[in-house]
Amino acid sequence: MFLAENRYEGISNIEPPKEEEAVYLNIYNITKINKFVGLLGIGFFHSGVEVYGKEYWYGGSQSRCSGIVQCKPLALIRPNSSITLKEKIFVGTTKINQQELAGLKKVLDAQWIGIDYEPFTHNCNKFSQELIYRLCGYHYFPR
Repeated sequence: MFLAENRYEGISNIEPPKEEEAVYLNIYNITKINKFVGLLGIGFFHSGVEVYGKEYWYGGSQSRCSGIVQCKPLALIRPNSSITLKEKIFVGTTKINQQELAGLKKVLDAQWIGIDYEPFTHNCNKFSQELIYRLCGYHYFPR
């Protein structure tokens, strides 16, 4: 708790107002087959969370190091690639500042190891759910 020097009349123990930062969920089509199977309500998707001008996502590898990637938003989209942006969704705001986010990433790095990737239970979409929860304080993920 931040103790103010009584800069606000009548208030002695308050936290200074923090600016809030927008948080987005970026959902990507990872195969062109989604055009067809999407009609059935299914598909193959990748997701990442965008905040403070960076995107965070999780991917598998043969490494015992973190599988979390930090990159420029939408960096996955490249010419002649089957990866396309399906949707960018505003999911809320966070009061976590960039320094706190760096600390949070270190904590998550230990939990989201590349070799632990599992397509149905420990994947990019589960990571995005977790990060949104940590940033915004609630569970959010479209169905």
